[in-house]
Amino acid sequence: IFDAIAKEVAKINFDYAIVEISPTNTIKIKLQLINENILVISKPLGVVDDLDSNDVIFSVFEEKNLLLSGSANIQKLATSINDYSSASNN
Repeated sequence: IFDAIAKEVAKINFDYAIVEISPTNTIKIKLQLINENILVISKPLGVVDDLDSNDVIFSVFEEKNLLLSGSANIQKLATSINDYSSASNN
């Protein structure tokens, strides 16, 4: 699971990352994006009824304010975040 997520996260344009494995068996990746927003991606290591195997839970923050939160396919999320970061940087 971690390898598949890491492969897609590596495609996102970011300045730095923090990776955590929580006591609740969840991988959490926090990214500071190039536009200085924060993206938090979480993936439970167990089976979750409402998530497909390629889905993650995500939140986007700007200056500690939640802009967007939900679940998405990790590949589509990576593409969308890069598009968003590029647009907000221009």
